[in-house]
Amino acid sequence: MRTNGFEAPHNAMQISTWIILPILIFHFALFVTPTLPYCLSIPFSILFYTLAGASAYYTYVTTKTDSMDERLYEHLRGKPHPNVLKRKEKKDKQLADDANAKKNTSVEPSGATSVESTGVDDTKDEDKDEEEQDEEVKYCWVCQTEVHVHSMHCKYCDKCVSHFDHHCMWLNTCIGEANYGTFIRSVWCLTLLNIVHLLALILYYIGYFTNSWQIRERSEYMKEGSPEIIMGINLGVGAFVFAVVAMVVQLLMFHQALIRDGLTTYQFIMKDSQLKRDKMVFNTRLKERRNLELSKIQAEKGSSVRKTLIKIGGMKLCRPCDPIRKMLVEEKAIADSVLVPTKSTDDDFLETPSPSQDGQELITYPNATHT
Repeated sequence: MRTNGFEAPHNAMQISTWIILPILIFHFALFVTPTLPYCLSIPFSILFYTLAGASAYYTYVTTKTDSMDERLYEHLRGKPHPNVLKRKEKKDKQLADDANAKKNTSVEPSGATSVESTGVDDTKDEDKDEEEQDEEVKYCWVCQTEVHVHSMHCKYCDKCVSHFDHHCMWLNTCIGEANYGTFIRSVWCLTLLNIVHLLALILYYIGYFTNSWQIRERSEYMKEGSPEIIMGINLGVGAFVFAVVAMVVQLLMFHQALIRDGLTTYQFIMKDSQLKRDKMVFNTRLKERRNLELSKIQAEKGSSVRKTLIKIGGMKLCRPCDPIRKMLVEEKAIADSVLVPTKSTDDDFLETPSPSQDGQELITYPNATHT
């Protein structure tokens, strides 16, 4: 069972991050900062090194943080998780402050009954309900203990993770409730870092090819004739940084969409898998119904026009006017009006997932490894 991403076994993707980031910082310091004019070099350097420090810090914190389920932590170590103790202290302090505030500010009319006199406090029932809700658990057969209902078992870290999002191969650790915030900050910092690097290189290219800002002269700080060498290095690094920017921007947009929709990466993957299964089942039934209708028309010597429409409806471009598709969608709408309402789209059809599909087995063995 691995506590954090710095514990073995390490992987090639994680090791590459330890190599790439220092190389990019070294490249910026040696081949970008000295070649740009001071009016560009100073602000770009300050911004770049600030973002580099923030990226390294948030990446380190995310990798170092243990996202283990609180119940599993107590089961293994025989003591409550530090977060549980912090919440308890905060709650006790809040209750004490509320009690003191009531004693100091309450002015009761004659005959009125106070909370203190009766010993009844409505907030206790609310706290009790919250505690019961927090105590929703399920059993993990791998960890051999009860864990919170929103926790999931990661096969790479061999532990249940609180509010599991995904296992990040680049950081070699699980991303969950404990480190998702620092993970998003690290993605933001890395995105901005690479964008700043790319913009500085673009300005370098402009100055070099337009012979502006004395870029060529500044590039001779190493030795005479070095501008061509520096230009070649910057072209290669620029292509690499552009590819990195494309990847991290896509990753950032993906997680921002998940935050907006209130989903985790794992929930998104399971939802997407369910949609694909539903679509596959729908297409199978669509094909069977189409063949059945064509067989009926042929056996009954029905209208050749309807037969042609049914055949044309099987083409991708003619899906909106497909009579068989419309027929299945109408049947689904009727079924939904009788049973529990579910989602209704042209391609999402048929059975509601069985109880064995919507939770326990899937949560116990997640296969999500996307970053």
